[in-house]
Amino acid sequence: MLQSKAYAFRILFIIFGIIFANNLYGQSVILRTNTTVGGYFSKDMTGLSYSYGLKAMLTANDKQRYGIKVDNIVFVDNNDSNVSNLSVGIFLEQVLYRYFNMGIGTVGYINLSNSGYNPFGIYTHLGFEYPLAKRYHFLLGYESDFIFGQPFTTNASFQVGIGVKI
Repeated sequence: MLQSKAYAFRILFIIFGIIFANNLYGQSVILRTNTTVGGYFSKDMTGLSYSYGLKAMLTANDKQRYGIKVDNIVFVDNNDSNVSNLSVGIFLEQVLYRYFNMGIGTVGYINLSNSGYNPFGIYTHLGFEYPLAKRYHFLLGYESDFIFGQPFTTNASFQVGIGVKI
């Protein structure tokens, strides 16, 4: 458990370093908190999943972004036992037609329940992004995770997020 807290601290340190460095060069930074609720499917089990986390994004232009994703994703099986993973990765995001938001990235899953088993995967999302004001936007979407572990696991969930442009 102490190792996972050290990972989280390092990741937050990197995120805040990126924000500070890019503000020096005038590049916009977007922080988005997000939460998901859905279900996961694998060979041996299915069940409910939920996650909460933060995305720190840099803007390449008005419509394209890239950044770091840090989430705590929890899989609950039919026996009410939880498997918690810290998912950390990089991703690309694009907004089309002013409101359509899509993204893809590579993610590593640090297992907080069982030490020693840390698979990797691909993260995608499709959604509707609505600007609430000049600096704030609201995101509703579909998120999917493809986890290349033993066994192969897919996670499909409904995503809600609020972003702030710094």
